[in-house]
Amino acid sequence: MTARAADPGITLPKWLIEFAYGTGTYRGLPESVMATLADEDSPLHASCAAMRDGAGRLLAAAQAAGTVRADVTPDELFALVTAVGWIAEQAPALESQRERLLILITEGLRAP
Repeated sequence: MTARAADPGITLPKWLIEFAYGTGTYRGLPESVMATLADEDSPLHASCAAMRDGAGRLLAAAQAAGTVRADVTPDELFALVTAVGWIAEQAPALESQRERLLILITEGLRAP
């Protein structure tokens, strides 16, 4: 099944979970990703921008399907999911709540 054929209402939340856990795997990665996005001269800027743009495409598909609020931007989505990885890193007690935080984000993104 291709990403285009997949249900955007399922694909976006799955990506959010995978990304949040993935960025939490390496200490400092969430902060580094966000800093690199702000630094167009960084050699890693293009890679981080490609991740953000990929998230934007998933977001646009979910918005077009009517499953996600139309007023959410790719930058906001990327910041939210990266923040979950950062929070789990900064407050180890919250690491066990990472999935709960992702559920709260996902529910907050739902279209009314």
